[in-house]
Amino acid sequence: MIDRAHLTRATGNPHGVAVIGFLVAMIDGFDTLMLAFIAPLISREWALPAQTIGALFASSYAGAALGATVIGIAADRYGRKAMLLASLALAGTFTLLCAWSAGPTQLMVLRAVAGLGLGGTLSTITALTAERATPERRRATVTRMFLGFPIGAIVGGAATAAAMSALGWRGVFIGGGLCGLLLLPLVAARTSESRSSGSLLAPSVHSRRPLTELVSDGRAVRTFLFCLCAFLMLLTSYFLVSWVPTVLTLTGVPAQRAAMSAVALNCGGVISTSELNSKN
Repeated sequence: MIDRAHLTRATGNPHGVAVIGFLVAMIDGFDTLMLAFIAPLISREWALPAQTIGALFASSYAGAALGATVIGIAADRYGRKAMLLASLALAGTFTLLCAWSAGPTQLMVLRAVAGLGLGGTLSTITALTAERATPERRRATVTRMFLGFPIGAIVGGAATAAAMSALGWRGVFIGGGLCGLLLLPLVAARTSESRSSGSLLAPSVHSRRPLTELVSDGRAVRTFLFCLCAFLMLLTSYFLVSWVPTVLTLTGVPAQRAAMSAVALNCGGVISTSELNSKN
């Protein structure tokens, strides 16, 4: 049995890390989905066809997928706290720069780079939260931490719907970027670096061969199926949240009300996840 006092001394306050993870996930959720909230405004200002809007969505999500993979692997080798700080700085800075985009191509590039940071923050904070939780509470702790993602989308979507007429889409990018950058001091002060040597929870957290270990010892099929399920789930979720506001706007719904449709979708996700977590 793991002694809880020993666990706290070894890895830091697990509840504190989970709370910080929740806040990071909130910013990540808002930042990842803010483009869906303001896409109708961007499309109207630049007279963009649906194909270009789709490319904007794809650039952000492709960057996030690449960031989660590459930065997640780098975090195992170079330290999760360090890579979390780097990811937050990357996401916040390039989201801020999106406000000064001169055209869709420039916005696409900036969103792709910001996506690298967004994907990296989720992979690193999830790992930090999981390794500091006791085995019997790990699943519940990570689930509650990750609830910050849809809640961030809900809060951010509601705030965007209320403020987009006054701030415009550029102002929304500025707000999202500043929120991410303002979290940097808190993360730096209240999280500690992973210690794989002699860890009570994971004696070899910082693997030198993470991809090889995922497919070795007969795990290749299970890893592939798990990744496929996660990919299809995220594809469906991001497709709905990204396109519903734009489609509603094209049918004549005001942009503010269209943004609230994405909020409603994320409310359903929070409720269902909370119910599932309470049963476990």
